[in-house]
Amino acid sequence: MIITIDGPAAAGKGTLSQKLADKYCLAYFDTGMVYRAVGLQMLLKNIDLANVEAAEKEAEELLPNGFKCPHCGGIHFTKETDTLDGWFDSGSTHFVVLEDDKDSK
Repeated sequence: MIITIDGPAAAGKGTLSQKLADKYCLAYFDTGMVYRAVGLQMLLKNIDLANVEAAEKEAEELLPNGFKCPHCGGIHFTKETDTLDGWFDSGSTHFVVLEDDKDSK
């Protein structure tokens, strides 16, 4: 199962994503961190940020040689196309996320 969470900055997307992953025993992958890492590498190497091919190459180089998926041991990674996408708006859904979180009350 793949669930994607989208929304505005500081809405709680990461918090929601981690809670869903924990609750349903799913792997958690922070794409925002990947985007920032790729952008940083491109800036440090003076690569045009609009260069899509260069961005893909930088993304491929983020994983160390010999990296294997900790869940399945796979070594080949592809872009998923079968996903459930949800928009997370802090004003309407923040309470629901924290409802069962006793540490947040």
